[in-house]
Order: sequence, then structure tokens, then C-alpha cells
Amino acid sequence: VVKKPLVRYLMKDVKPLGTCVTGDSVLIETDIAPGEVGQGKTRGTVWKVKNDTGNILKGGNSYKVGKTDGITLVINE
Repeated sequence: VVKKPLVRYLMKDVKPLGTCVTGDSVLIETDIAPGEVGQGKTRGTVWKVKNDTGNILKGGNSYKVGKTDGITLVINE
């Protein structure tokens, strides 16, 4: 009986994954062609990164995370 209200109270400040990294910079490890998925690093963790732009994302450069798709970061600018 007390469990649900207590859990709701304790979880009130927890943000969904997408809102935590959206807007952060991700460092791309290798070039990623438009529409392709590669890897990048943000907050000390390696993530899958999808290139949703019309340009190649160059390895060694940082890009702003526009949104998430599941556990994949999407670069769309």
C-alpha cells in the first residue's frame, strides 16, 4: 500500500534517458556517412551514434545530440 506512493516520490526527479543526453556533445570516433550508424563517446561512455544529417560526421570532431532513438544518439544538425 505504501510502496507505490514511496516509489513515485523517490523517482520524481529521475529523467528518461533521452532527456539526459539530448543537447550534449558527442565525440565521434570514426567518420560516419549520412544515414549510417557509428560510435561516439559522451559522459565517459561509448554510444551508438546515427548520422541523420546530409554530411559526413568526421572522426575526432564533436557534434550536438539532437535526440535519441532507443539507446542510439541521433545527430540531426
